[in-house]
Amino acid sequence: MRAALEAESEETTPVTACDQPTVSTLLVSYLDEQRHHVSDTHHRETARILKWVTGHFAWPSPDGINSAAMAKWIEYQRAVGYKTPSGKHRPYSARQRNCWVARLKTFGNWMADHDHATANPFRKLALVNDAKQRVKIRRSITRGEFTRLVEATATQPVRNGMTGADRSRLYILAAYSGLRVSVLASLTPESFTWADGKPASVMATAKRQKSGHNHSVPLQADIGAILAPWLEGKPPGLPVFRGSDWWVMQAAKHLRTDLKAAGLEVKDGVGRVFDFHSLRGQFARFLAEAGVPLAAAQKLMDHSTPVLTANAYTLFGETGLAEQVAKLPSLEFGTKFGTAEGIFTPLSSPEKPPEVPLEDGRKPKKRLEKRQKA
Repeated sequence: MRAALEAESEETTPVTACDQPTVSTLLVSYLDEQRHHVSDTHHRETARILKWVTGHFAWPSPDGINSAAMAKWIEYQRAVGYKTPSGKHRPYSARQRNCWVARLKTFGNWMADHDHATANPFRKLALVNDAKQRVKIRRSITRGEFTRLVEATATQPVRNGMTGADRSRLYILAAYSGLRVSVLASLTPESFTWADGKPASVMATAKRQKSGHNHSVPLQADIGAILAPWLEGKPPGLPVFRGSDWWVMQAAKHLRTDLKAAGLEVKDGVGRVFDFHSLRGQFARFLAEAGVPLAAAQKLMDHSTPVLTANAYTLFGETGLAEQVAKLPSLEFGTKFGTAEGIFTPLSSPEKPPEVPLEDGRKPKKRLEKRQKA
């Protein structure tokens, strides 16, 4: 027992060379290098997570990182969770835990690639399957339901400094461009490229995009015609969607209110929700219904892989699937199906096969008859 405790103590107590940089020093270099390759939001979240972890353990060097102790600590922090504004305790989701592990693994790969560690010290941290533990499952709505939402929102009152008509245009642009709410809030008149007197595309800057690079989305002609007279009166350099300073934080709340005004439910019968981020999935659904190839949809959604486009954003419900099945070609057999002139023999009243007498005139036994039927 004593030997085991001494071995564990030797494992958790690092022995570092005096010239080896500390993990905190390496973290500063890593974040400075990463700043040029990811968006500001991604960089801030990465810095918050890694500083939180390294501040707790205070590792002197990468060789002193104990992955087993790290895994136990992550599970403990996930169980401790956080308090909601209403004061309720809620544990962190498996998806949030995977986010922590992914950031740590990326930092570990960087240390190994730059010869600051012999191997990734976080390589033994495993991801968990968050599909069964996902609290919120999003859905999309049909084209008719989306039209009802847009028309009802246009008649709603001002909320957080934004008129109902402007929120209606916000939903239209979100569902026909796939841009996130933070990107939509940063759009200015200069973000739109005009052609033939109407906006033909919208540009999201690398600073706001999750991928960390500029992303341009072509706009459908009808959408450009709707936005053109509205954009002409917007002052240059200022956001086109203007409201109070905190309207972005209240966008999901206002969408729920507008859904109720349109007679639509936020949550369907199986618990799937339609929130503001679902408008991004609505864009993927519209693309799929229009027959846009998956590779093109991936580019329009600005995804790294088509798997994410197919799995996470093509949110067909039962109604949408039924509409797709209805597009299958109809049978060409007509009234001949199940008749003597048709292709198939009806199963409801099969004809009894004639008895074949034996050579001596006797009837076959039941056992032989059963075998003949088989």
